This record gives sequence, structure tokens and C-alpha cells, in this order.
Amino acid sequence: MSFPTLAIPHAADVTENQLELLIFSGALRPVDALPSERNLAVAMGISRTTLREALSRLQGKGLVQREGNTTRITEIVDVMLSQSKIDLTTLQPAAILDMMIYLMSALAESAVSRQTKIDQAAIREAALVAQSALSEASKNKFVDSVHHLFLLTAEAAHNFLGVQTLHVLLKTFRKAHLDAVEVIRKDPAAMTMAQAAIEQLINNAPHGASRLLTVLSLPASDQVLTLKISREAAKGSQLEAAAVIAAEIESGSYPVGSYLPDISELALRYGLAENAVRLALQILLARGLINIEKFGQARILSDRAAKPFASLAAAITRQPIAIAAVFEFRVILECWSARLAAAHVTESQKMKLLNMLNDMDPAVDNDPVAYSLADIRLHHQIAAAAGNAPLEALLMALSQLIGSVTQYWLSEHIEFRGTNKLIHDQHIAIVNAITAGDTNRAQAAMDAHLSYVTTTLRDVDDRRARSAVAQIRSRLRNS
Repeated sequence: MSFPTLAIPHAADVTENQLELLIFSGALRPVDALPSERNLAVAMGISRTTLREALSRLQGKGLVQREGNTTRITEIVDVMLSQSKIDLTTLQPAAILDMMIYLMSALAESAVSRQTKIDQAAIREAALVAQSALSEASKNKFVDSVHHLFLLTAEAAHNFLGVQTLHVLLKTFRKAHLDAVEVIRKDPAAMTMAQAAIEQLINNAPHGASRLLTVLSLPASDQVLTLKISREAAKGSQLEAAAVIAAEIESGSYPVGSYLPDISELALRYGLAENAVRLALQILLARGLINIEKFGQARILSDRAAKPFASLAAAITRQPIAIAAVFEFRVILECWSARLAAAHVTESQKMKLLNMLNDMDPAVDNDPVAYSLADIRLHHQIAAAAGNAPLEALLMALSQLIGSVTQYWLSEHIEFRGTNKLIHDQHIAIVNAITAGDTNRAQAAMDAHLSYVTTTLRDVDDRRARSAVAQIRSRLRNS
């Protein structure tokens, strides 16, 4: 995270940062459409050219997708699952349901203390719609209304990654939930439970969401999921232009360190519109292939694009609210993972965990990068021991994102605290609880570890902010 300087950022940089904040704060839901370019540019007080530059950069990072004249928020978790070649519909439905209900319950618990009056009003209004739809003929209307209600409750927890993940799980189960409505309507006890859960939400009790999801999901637990999620990337002229120019860079036609021809020449050479080339360069900038220098010259930085989601991870490490969201989401998933691992760990898995700890010990303070990689492997092994394939698959899909943020955190921590020994001691406590088969202690140890991380992150950010102010003060006085 770089310190602020006295230099005034380019308008596109500021716009990109503001839109990232909207996404990482959870203000925008997956597949939500942004306002039209004209309206959004007016609202932000910028030109449409500046806005298009910023949107192209976000597209390069995988945060938005362009569909003709419409820009939508990417289903980040869905795409990460696809990148990892994970199809939730091939996994055991009952295990996915367990994870979805647990996630909904954890987000509802967080919403209790985090929801605002605006959140409460939105949830109450949606709950009233769901209450009316429960007894109406249309199954689609009821399922749409309760899915919206679940996502509103998740949004009240103010964690964008939780909302993104719940969105994918609900989409996966949509057909099963439609089938379940008929079963519920024929069962007086299930109808009573559904009505009671909705009443809780009307009365501003977020836990009603997890109870309603449980009622809706029980009839689906033995069904085979048939919904296949479409993950075709949106195509557009700027994407096509980016692909053409990237292929030329990777082939060596434009060597590293050289400059690309100007926009008009590139457009003429490849038969592309100049505006498409201009926006394509912003995508290549986000992917780490080029840097756009003074007078718009594009210099080649690398002949290999960043790994999938590397630029997204880099964007997250620039936003304190996003870093906190990643670790808070880890608390939700990995506390459950540790609890399950303590209940299901095998003898061979115990030995793997203990051997990993021994291998990590020499790197604690001597090699932060090696320790961060070992840290990620340890958490993966805990997930593997949990015995829930969808949970392990989700954590694996998110591993690049979580790993990048973890590396950032550990490097900041050792600079801030001077040692990572406390982190290692926390890992030891987690593994000891898991190998002892103590579910409560394993969950508590993981919670203490990740809660410490999120708390210390705020301390690090505060310290960084004070240091930045001190640096600027020094520059001004010595200039």
C-alpha cells in the first residue's frame, strides 16, 4: 500500500479507485448494472472518456463485464470457481446446502450488529413482498423474493465476498428451490416455519433469513442439481482489441521495454476502431502488460499477462475495506472448517498438519514469503481434513485471492510487530486442537487467530496513515 503523495492523480485513477470502493464495500451486487455511461459520468462529475478508461481497467481486473452499452458487476466467486475448473453442480447437494445455510447464518449474525436503518427498511420491505408471495400461485415470484431477501440480509453484514459467494450458491440452487416451494405449500408445518421466519425478518431479526433458507432447502437436500451456470465471458470490441495486441506482445513482436505504436497506427494495422484500441490499452494496463506514460505512450512491461485474478488481488490490497472483508470472510469459512476438521481428521492428516508446522518453524521470521506460502498450505490442509468437499473447493477457488492478501498481511505484520512468532503460536494452537479432536477449541483457536489478523490490520492501516501524514509534513517543511 503506497503512501499518498502531493502529486494530483489522473482523473481516471481517481474514478477507478472510487468504483473499486463501491464494489468492495458491497454497494453493488453481482450482475448489477451500473447506470448508463452518460448518467454515471454526470453523477461523478467526469467526462465519459475518463469513465470509459476507468471501466476498461476494472474490466481488465475482472471486476466488471461490458455487454454492449451495459456494464455489470462480475460474479467474482463464480468466475474463480470456473478458473479452478470447479463445478458446484457435480458436488454433493447436501454438503453444499450445509455450507450455504452456515454462510447465511454467519452473515445474519454479523448483520445483527452491522445493519443500518436503511438496511433494516430494505429487508422489511422485501420480507413483506416474500410474505405475500408465499401464498401466491407463482413459484418464481416467491423464490425471487426470498433470494433477494437473503442477499439483502447478507449485504447488511457489509462483506462483499460473502454476498458474492451467497449469490453463486443461491443461483446454483434456484431450480431445487423452485421444486421445494410445492412441497412446502403442501406441508402445514413447513408453511408455519416459513411464515415465522419471514415475520422475524419483518421485525428486524436477521436470523430469520437462515431459518427461512433452512425451510426452503430441506426438500432440496436429496435432489440432484441440474442447473449449469453459464460462465461465458462477455465479448466486446475492446476485449477483442486487447486480445489481439496482447498476442502480439506475447509473441515478441513488441519486445519488453519498447513502445507500442500510437493508437491511430494500431487501429489501422489491426483493422480496429481507435476508441476500441484506446480502451484495450487500459485493459492491458490492468493486466500488467504495459504502462501508459507521458503523452499516452504505451511501454511494454512484460510479455506475459498477470495470472488470473492477480490484478484483482492487487486491487484488493490497495483498499483497506477490501482486505478486511477478505479476512472477515475467512473467519466465517475457516472457523467452520477448523471445527469440522477436529471432528473428521484422520491419523494421516494429523501427521501432515504436524509436519507442516515443523516445516514452517524455521521460516517464521527468516523468510516471510516462504512462511506465507506455508501458511496458505496449512489452511488448505485444514480444509481438506474438514470432510466437506464444497467448502474445500470454495477455499481452493479463492486461494489465489486469499493467498495474495495473506502475503501482504504477513509482510505488514512483521514490519509492524517485528516478528511473526505470535502468528505461529496461533497456528500451533489451531493444529493442537484439531489433532486432539476438540471441536470447540479448534473453532475458538481459528477465530482468535483470524480475529487477531483483522484487528491488527486496522492498527497497521492507522499507523500507515499517520506515517503518510508525517512524510508529507516533512516534505512541505523541507521544500
